Amino acid sequence: RTREDSAKGIEYVKQALELEPGFALAWVLLSVAYSGEADSGWIPTDVGYSRAREAVERALALEPDLAEAHARMGYIKLSFDWDWKSAEEYIQRALELAPDNVFVLRVAARLARGTGDIETALDRIRSSLESDPLNSGGYANFGVVLHSAGRLAEADEAYRKALEVAPQAIAVHAHFS
Repeated sequence: RTREDSAKGIEYVKQALELEPGFALAWVLLSVAYSGEADSGWIPTDVGYSRAREAVERALALEPDLAEAHARMGYIKLSFDWDWKSAEEYIQRALELAPDNVFVLRVAARLARGTGDIETALDRIRSSLESDPLNSGGYANFGVVLHSAGRLAEADEAYRKALEVAPQAIAVHAHFS
């Protein structure tokens, strides 16, 4: 994930939306990309999250029952607004709509970890990895949650699995330093 690749990806999604502006899931993807730019420091945080919010609001307007859009808004409420009550409401709705959705499970795990419910966080990440076993980020997040639970050997194993899937994952290498 580089700044240039993110910019290219955003342009590709925008091109797709020019062809099909009613494709709600593409608006969710655009939201993810914008907040990713902000989280990486490539654009100001408030700008990135403002764009991310606008994109996910568009998705929700198009498809009010799109689980990924509810999960994404929950992520924004959690990560940027620090509005944990609203985040929980959006994420709970996402879980009701699609309890086995990998994207939804990962956001729900993030909320559970933030509220100190480590076992729920671990269960949700495990479930997401069962459906998406080649996702390096999923193993890295698993490692982070295991580490926060003091389960260091298991965390180390999860980080190693993340690197096995994606050896170039710089952030995962940082856990070994």
